[in-house]
Amino acid sequence: MYIKLKLCVILLSVLFVASCSKKMSILPQFRSIDGRYDSQFPYNNCSNQLDEIGNTIGLITSIGYYQSYLFPEDCHATLTNINRNFIKENVIEETRFNNTASGTATAIYYENNRIALLTCAHIVKFPDKIIKYYKNTENTEKYIQTIAYLIDQSTFTTIIMGGGKLEVLIADEKIDIAIVGKKISTSDPLFSTFKYPLGKASKLEWGSFVYLFGFPRGYKMVTKGIVSKDKNSKNSSFFIDAPFNRGQSGGLVFAIKDGVPNFELVGISKSAAAEFEFFLSPTSSKFDSGENYDPYYPYKGDLYIQRSEKIMYGVTHVTSTESIKSFWKSNRDYLEQKGYYLSSFFLDK
Repeated sequence: MYIKLKLCVILLSVLFVASCSKKMSILPQFRSIDGRYDSQFPYNNCSNQLDEIGNTIGLITSIGYYQSYLFPEDCHATLTNINRNFIKENVIEETRFNNTASGTATAIYYENNRIALLTCAHIVKFPDKIIKYYKNTENTEKYIQTIAYLIDQSTFTTIIMGGGKLEVLIADEKIDIAIVGKKISTSDPLFSTFKYPLGKASKLEWGSFVYLFGFPRGYKMVTKGIVSKDKNSKNSSFFIDAPFNRGQSGGLVFAIKDGVPNFELVGISKSAAAEFEFFLSPTSSKFDSGENYDPYYPYKGDLYIQRSEKIMYGVTHVTSTESIKSFWKSNRDYLEQKGYYLSSFFLDK
């Protein structure tokens, strides 16, 4: 009896060791075809599709040129009395400066030597006037300290070889969408236009998986994110937790329906949550003037107040395809009058 019991114990021990040493492999789960956007990382290789999509985007940069005028407080400058004669008689200093903005643009159309690009309005639209007022503690009418007028603008993209200014065809700053275009001379363009279908952001769910393309800090990159729904949104806008940095605005956001290669465009990224901080600077520009300052000796020159944005990473706002399509429909006649027939992009493929 003892011997049989001992043999049983040895046999169980051998089986236990064998089971522990066995290598486990997990096979990908079967995914049902349910017509919903996927909420898991794709297990099939999709590098070819991502490369194809990436070839349709480029870096877009705009420069706004301003003429600025400085007035003394006692001349009581207001918007109602500033004109050419008032400026000539009262201005105490004139300067010129420029503002720049960069982001991502997508080639959505190329026919009859005309190219159209989709991007964000805040990249290509600058305010006509920038006004700063004198502080007034008496709560009476505010008087203008400086007023700057936009006198010119240049917009370029890396998509078009050889450069050349782009025209802002239509833009809506409220929903932050713009379409820019240009007539180019070459009949054999070196860029690709977007071919994938437009999806419906309203069909996204909590946890839907998305890819995000763009040019953060000027580098062409692709990353991934998870969708969070905005219940208060009337236009199906949503949030994703993908990293966001300067240059990402206008970047494409893709979801996958029933597995690779079924990519659909569901929106473009427009902004991230941010906080603003003010600091003193030796120059009036955010960019380094090239002059080296010795940290061991007091600085005795002029100081300027600068404002800096501190990006709160992980909260990226996305404009939905529904908003983009509605924006196009409202401006379709105008675009076609200018020779841009974009129905091949916006209508169901």
